Amino acid sequence: MHTWHFSRALATLAVISFLSACGGGSSSTSIPPVATPDQHQHASPTPTQTPTPNPALNPSSNLTANMTAQGQWLAQHQLADGAIVYTSTEIEPYYANLAAVGLVKIPSQLANVRAWIGWYVAHINTTDVWNLGNTIYDYTYTSSGVETATKSADSVDSYVATFFTLLRQLYDTGDPTSQAYVVSLRPTLEKLGATIIAIQQPDGMTIAMPSYPIAYLEDNCEVHRGLSDLAYLEQTAFSNSTNAAKYTAAAAQVAGGISTLWSSSLQAYAWAKGEPGGELNLPSWSTWYPDATSQLFPVLDGVIPATSSRAVALWKSFNTAFPTWDQLTDLGSSAGGFPTVLVGDAAAMMGDVTHSSVYIQSIQKIYGASGYPWPWYDAEAGWYIRMDNQLNLGSSLAPTEN
Repeated sequence: MHTWHFSRALATLAVISFLSACGGGSSSTSIPPVATPDQHQHASPTPTQTPTPNPALNPSSNLTANMTAQGQWLAQHQLADGAIVYTSTEIEPYYANLAAVGLVKIPSQLANVRAWIGWYVAHINTTDVWNLGNTIYDYTYTSSGVETATKSADSVDSYVATFFTLLRQLYDTGDPTSQAYVVSLRPTLEKLGATIIAIQQPDGMTIAMPSYPIAYLEDNCEVHRGLSDLAYLEQTAFSNSTNAAKYTAAAAQVAGGISTLWSSSLQAYAWAKGEPGGELNLPSWSTWYPDATSQLFPVLDGVIPATSSRAVALWKSFNTAFPTWDQLTDLGSSAGGFPTVLVGDAAAMMGDVTHSSVYIQSIQKIYGASGYPWPWYDAEAGWYIRMDNQLNLGSSLAPTEN
């Protein structure tokens, strides 16, 4: 799954046009001409973007206070049964996982994180529309508390992978209650691990879902992270070196597949590939989503080190293409009007304090001053906590090495 703010239908139309210009490909190896919502994107109408001020560098925002505020905001968007909601009528487990990964950074929120995990586990499918099992659907809910499975999701791979990352992050807090809870979920995690491996392709990458056989850069970066985190839990929490080796090998296969997306001529990654053996969908730096923002996921999810020459070059290219992203301006229509806080987290991971500082002040003025209204939503809150934590404590997601 990837970035979040536009329907995959529009991205798909762009790809179809691109493939036609390049001679196209067979229907089995290119993006299907079907308007399918993206797991990381919003199907909701594009909001009107608020005019953005021109903030000075080095804002005085209290990073810890920002984290606390986001924890409180997310608590107000969590139902009594543990579900973290996306909108007033929707629960999207992928977004909720990202929100909870942020909440893990706030000790007072660990009970809420465990409540979300409990909701997720209780809603795992035994059978599903993809004939896989051990997957999860999106849900709708009503004000009276009725939750209904949509029998659909924007992906299989990222929903599961980000859950693994959440569980590792929870375990690494060192909180005894949380660690015992993670250990108790070992059978469930191993079933989910089998589902991820079942959708790996010959090139090592995973497809979004059997009904949508596309390998996305963002999804596969998350899968690499998730399998690495599951391997870590197998070794550290479950004391199972055999399973740890299995998932480490699977993660390495994903990394190998991601490496085949690299374009030497463009010095960037293809943002998608039709499977099996399909055509690469190459990026344009002038397009915010999915082209430019997808280039940040290899760093965000530890596929390449933030200190590597490739990461540094990609970050430079991103900032050249969108020099005022930190002021939430000039992002183009494909941004959909959303803040895309993952970019701020990437800046923090790259050690770019200048852009991070401007971005935080922009967020606080545009969203914080009015209580974080839509299009602020649960995943943005999670990324914002992670960004503030990175800047405040110098910590990020745990390294992928086991």
